[in-house]
Amino acid sequence: MQLASALREFDPRLLSFPAGRRELARHDPLLFAAIYLPHKLRLEDGSISVSPFHLDIVEYGKSWIHKTPGLKEHRDCFIAPRNSGKSTWVFHILPLWAGCFLHKKYVICFSDSINQAESWLGNFTMELASNSLLRNDFPEMADTYKLTKGGKAFQSNRHTTQRSNKFIFQAKGADSAVLGTNQGGLRPDLILFDDVEPSEANYSEASMKSRLSELQTTHFYLNLSAIVAIVGTTTMPDSIIDQIRRVGEAREEFPGGPAEFRDSLDPDLRWVVDENIKSHYWPAILEEEGQEVSLWPERWSMDYLNENRSTRAFALNMLNRPISKDGGYWDEADIALDEPEAYDSLTILAVDPAVVTKRTNDDTGLAASKRK
Repeated sequence: MQLASALREFDPRLLSFPAGRRELARHDPLLFAAIYLPHKLRLEDGSISVSPFHLDIVEYGKSWIHKTPGLKEHRDCFIAPRNSGKSTWVFHILPLWAGCFLHKKYVICFSDSINQAESWLGNFTMELASNSLLRNDFPEMADTYKLTKGGKAFQSNRHTTQRSNKFIFQAKGADSAVLGTNQGGLRPDLILFDDVEPSEANYSEASMKSRLSELQTTHFYLNLSAIVAIVGTTTMPDSIIDQIRRVGEAREEFPGGPAEFRDSLDPDLRWVVDENIKSHYWPAILEEEGQEVSLWPERWSMDYLNENRSTRAFALNMLNRPISKDGGYWDEADIALDEPEAYDSLTILAVDPAVVTKRTNDDTGLAASKRK
């Protein structure tokens, strides 16, 4: 989807002076990105485009304009493929937009490692230092806060920056000690999580439960009224992101009310409902009017997606539907769908699988039967 088709109409004369540009962008993060950060929207070939996933984030970002909600009221998780721009939007574009207009005053972001989190803070401060249009239109956001004229920066280091308009952006690793974190008595009103789970090779069920406990008992409690946004891609079956996706899909299909829905879930999944997390799930392949289409055709053609869709890595990174290393009898590539010319019998294939693959274990049994 091209950017022009996603932008609302406006008087182009407003683009010619700072107050006009600010007024256009104040309530529209997409216009803010188009005016001040077009380089963040460019693909390798120089073209600019946005996907339906990006537009979902844009609409969500507009909710940041409103006052801080009630307890656990505003918690969302965006689940999308690798390299889909989710971190660029949620960790870079939206915080810059929110800070310039002070829609939010104190943002704290978490990543799996402190280095990963601090890289986003570095991108944030570098943009404000090098973007001449941003500096011209938002001078108080462009400069760091100083106690007195000519004094030293009050907060500007590798994990925190406070701007002259008092906006605070702080970066932390997921395992950082943060309970009680505040700046001058101000608690975060926006808490962001970006890929807080490590790769499958460095992850386990035990470490997942430990990370989840840390999020629930420490990070969320920085401010129970804060807006919470989680962005990520699954890293293994039953990872935190995988559980949120599964609950989100189950919620869409469940006919009953909230209480009945929670009771219908596996007890290990009920935390998603208890924490009031809304899932925004975007796989790389969508279905529109019975046809498969690419989520972002300007980046991934359907030919490319079809060439790679049978692999376990594709299911993990592009569809966010992880497959266990030991799971399944067949890969997707083993299954072909066809419509036979005539089908006048019922055929059943029964499988009695081996529990493990040791040489001393019983063989897997297969039995096929046909009934006229």
